[in-house]
Amino acid sequence: MARQIISHLGRIEPLWDVLPASKNQDDSQIAILSRDVLHSYWQSLKVYHKYIKSLFWMVTTGDGFLKSGWDADEGTVIVSRNDPIEQFFTTVGLSLPSSERSEEEELKLGEMTCEVKSKFELMFQPGATDVNESLWSIESRLEDVYMIKDKWRKDVNVDKNLSESGLHFL
Repeated sequence: MARQIISHLGRIEPLWDVLPASKNQDDSQIAILSRDVLHSYWQSLKVYHKYIKSLFWMVTTGDGFLKSGWDADEGTVIVSRNDPIEQFFTTVGLSLPSSERSEEEELKLGEMTCEVKSKFELMFQPGATDVNESLWSIESRLEDVYMIKDKWRKDVNVDKNLSESGLHFL
């Protein structure tokens, strides 16, 4: 029964339409470009597969969530020099001696993300009787201590944190 409901709901294609802010021709062009960007991200992030997965959660548990956001650790890498004096010299067409040039720094431009979240991974505002009434939500998940150290440069002492929380495992 659940698969039948998912197949019926999954056939509904999203409507891609962005309304222009005014009747101005520039706003119409911006709206068309925005619609094309949405459609492009729908395809490149394979959101349709995630949409079907969220439908599965909706049919089996009553709720399905898609979390979209911006991941600054992904995307195209660019090389940047972050020295204002060197930028000034380059702007006016002069070059600095090689001994005074700043080091190049690699930066990532970031990339849009989309993930399926179950209601077991989310906490909502206490007292809210409906998800739509909640003013905020918090995502919670288990992470490996080494991933936490690599990504956020934070040491996690598992034994100390477990004893402070009162949790004990046999």
